[in-house]
Amino acid sequence: EFFLTYRLNQDVLENLFSVIRQRGGYNRNPTARTFRTSFRINCVKNLIAPPVHGNCEPDDSSVLETCASSPGISIINAEDTIVQNNVMTDDVSSASDTHSVASSPDSDDGTPTLESCAEVYLAGYIGKRIVDKYKCDICEGTFLKPVGSLLDGKDELMLVYKTFESKTPTITSLRAPTPLLISICKTVLNVFSKKFPST
Repeated sequence: EFFLTYRLNQDVLENLFSVIRQRGGYNRNPTARTFRTSFRINCVKNLIAPPVHGNCEPDDSSVLETCASSPGISIINAEDTIVQNNVMTDDVSSASDTHSVASSPDSDDGTPTLESCAEVYLAGYIGKRIVDKYKCDICEGTFLKPVGSLLDGKDELMLVYKTFESKTPTITSLRAPTPLLISICKTVLNVFSKKFPST
């Protein structure tokens, strides 16, 4: 709706090209492929990185503390989720207790969070390492989606931005995990966070 004409100033464009030329070492004349990759990495980096200096003050209010007790938010037992994933163990059942849906990375409104995207990326990395180490076709079919399958899930955003070779998807080292592997990794992360709480 708004077009910021000051962004078309020569100084801003020169700064952008300067950043792209310096990406990965000095490159005076980047190719179109290098430019595209550097521009994509720079955009993702600037979107994910929080600002260092902002014009806001620390929020000392207690509004967020009262959100957990509001009637619109339901409480889910973590043990039920673990039983549904068929990964029930004694350590898991003793570590599970109730948690709020508000603190869950999977929000009901369908928008992915950075945490859920990172969990999917981690699950894909773990699945790829398992397949590379054991060379098992059954494991590959169980834990990873087929090579060249579309990355259409909202939580697969980090995989989409890291897959630079869109023309030849067979040479990329990244693989998309199946929902089973994602649920296993989320369960392991939940157990790990309960066993080793942050200070």
